[in-house]
Amino acid sequence: MLDALIVGAGPTGLTLAAGFARFGVQFRMIDRAMDRVGESRALGVQARSLEVLQSLQLGEELVRRGNPSARLFLHLDHRRTAEARLGDFGVTDTRFPFILFVSQAETEAVLNDHLASRGVVIERGVELLDAMPEPDRVRCLLRHTDGKEEQVWVHYLAGCDGAHSTVRKRAGIPFEGEAYLQDFMLGDVEVDGPLERDALHSFALGRGVAMFFPLGSPTTWRVIGASGN
Repeated sequence: MLDALIVGAGPTGLTLAAGFARFGVQFRMIDRAMDRVGESRALGVQARSLEVLQSLQLGEELVRRGNPSARLFLHLDHRRTAEARLGDFGVTDTRFPFILFVSQAETEAVLNDHLASRGVVIERGVELLDAMPEPDRVRCLLRHTDGKEEQVWVHYLAGCDGAHSTVRKRAGIPFEGEAYLQDFMLGDVEVDGPLERDALHSFALGRGVAMFFPLGSPTTWRVIGASGN
């Protein structure tokens, strides 16, 4: 019987796996997706998260791949009207006094490389179908891409599988809150035009808003656009 099963190989699951590997925990890690993300997705990493990653000697590597000094330019009605610095906390009790802008694809790449160096295998194409608590363990039913089902017993089941988490549902934990319905555009893009690099740009024209976040990889910019109701 294993110590733990991690469900979900996003940044949370990968970081937990790195901690388990560091302390010799016997675990498996599964994800129903066949490959890691290639898009930017989440792109803001806080100072405490970087400190946790640095305990694995990964914080500084992630900073090298991201943007720790982004500025914000506000553009209103075709004019640049203001400039501000983002994430400059002005504190001295952390080696990472900023919000790091970095693609989730880069975060996962750093963690994947680290786990591979420790001999950790991420079992992709494997889905958690059910989890059934027993007195001193959890019985987990898995399904592989070929349709084969497998039962696994673990002391702990870690749900790192996102908003629609199977682990959360099986544990009876509600997903509280409200849905705010809005249409918007999101993309990783290259842009023609005089956009200053190393800065975040916010454009407002009429009832529409567009934000350009500096990435570098997988593309130069992440753009989010929305129009008012």
